[in-house]
Amino acid sequence: MLQVVIEKILTQANYGIVNFFRILLSLLFLYIVFPLEIRVYNYITVFHLLFSTIWFLLNQLNLIKISWSILGFIPQVLDILMVTIFVILTGHVNSFVSVGYVVIVVFSSIDLSPIYGKTSVILSILFFFGSGVLIIKNLIPVSNIFGYVTIIQWKGLIIATILIGFALSIVNQVISISMLKKSL
Repeated sequence: MLQVVIEKILTQANYGIVNFFRILLSLLFLYIVFPLEIRVYNYITVFHLLFSTIWFLLNQLNLIKISWSILGFIPQVLDILMVTIFVILTGHVNSFVSVGYVVIVVFSSIDLSPIYGKTSVILSILFFFGSGVLIIKNLIPVSNIFGYVTIIQWKGLIIATILIGFALSIVNQVISISMLKKSL
């Protein structure tokens, strides 16, 4: 059922609804991040919003063809970066926002080219683990915009990364197999 809904969304207007939703999420992220006055996060969020708007317009005007091109990885990487920022801002290993990685993997895995789904799994794991390492090494601050204290330790980071990696891999495989069966 969910697969049918997602396929309909993606086949209509060349990802138009997904790209429009990306713009709305960028605006929401900007609304949340801007008052925090963390310049790097503000710059990344503004860049994501500008890119999302340009990407939406290029796709709607059919000025860009994504079918297995390197260009298809750009929004994927930026979306994973945005999810990672919000995972950091909501407690990292304790954050429910890590579900955003699953959403990215789902939409990336629906493409008939399996490289997009696999890449989103690998990048999500690397961004999640890498940001956790940066937090543990005190190179970036961990915060929780919901107010409760978050402490990240190696053991928790490793377990969370393994669980997220396992979940993302399963999601990718199930959708890829389903799409393969559907194309036969």
